[in-house]
Amino acid sequence: MGVYLLLDNSASMGLAAATADQNTMLAKIGCVFACHTDEGSLYWVGGVAYHTTYDASQALGVTLRRDVMNTAAKKVISMINTADPTHTRIKVGVYYFNTTVYTAQDLTYDTTKATSALSSSYSTQGVEIGRAHV
Repeated sequence: MGVYLLLDNSASMGLAAATADQNTMLAKIGCVFACHTDEGSLYWVGGVAYHTTYDASQALGVTLRRDVMNTAAKKVISMINTADPTHTRIKVGVYYFNTTVYTAQDLTYDTTKATSALSSSYSTQGVEIGRAHV
């Protein structure tokens, strides 16, 4: 069996996931989106200057949409581990889409590799530079 995780890697996934987190970001950095692009401003959190709203959101402990998505994907992988403890029946693949689809991890029985793909730049950048097309 193959489980394909097709995950959103668009900029909208950088939105703070909950209203409280959106309010925190708005109050502390003036924006509810966590972008990886240096927009020429410094964002101060706890006396430390950050060049991107993404870095500032992480310092604030804000949960982003992509964090919620990755947590759900990790739960799916955990379910695969439970259903197939010998890793011989269920393969999992991790793919991201924005304007096109990119491969983070092709189908594999190795759920550790799939989980690692969720922790990679594929899951946090919201951009598609240098990614392998599916």
